[in-house]
Amino acid sequence: MAKYIVHPTKTKEYQTNFVLPFLNAIAGMVWSIPILQNLLPSVNGIAALGVGAVITLVYVVLSVMPVIAIVPCIASTIMYTAMLWGIADNIGHIVIRIIVKIVMLLFVVFAEFSIFSNATLRWLQNKFPEKPKITVVKEEK
Repeated sequence: MAKYIVHPTKTKEYQTNFVLPFLNAIAGMVWSIPILQNLLPSVNGIAALGVGAVITLVYVVLSVMPVIAIVPCIASTIMYTAMLWGIADNIGHIVIRIIVKIVMLLFVVFAEFSIFSNATLRWLQNKFPEKPKITVVKEEK
């Protein structure tokens, strides 16, 4: 008869960082302005601030949800890139301005990819668990 030895997996479950998605709060605030102006143009004053705060909160919560986090991450990439490129437009030398813009874009893409992967890694570990290693030991008579 053969004996089967099951070696359990040694990988630890990823712990989601719930502080990292708050980087998208600024982009959520900025995106809440056109959403309010286009969808609710008659809302003014304190009510507009309250609705904007709710939109920002929903935006941050969506940044924590697996797979769905791609939507606010792409929107934040667009917003942060536009804001940072506005600062880089003050550089006079064209080649240096392009290099600075590329570096800024890479930084923003890396930050948003880390937010997306933070939201999705634990879900992926649960969806595709690591299979245990099984060793077969044959006994000879």
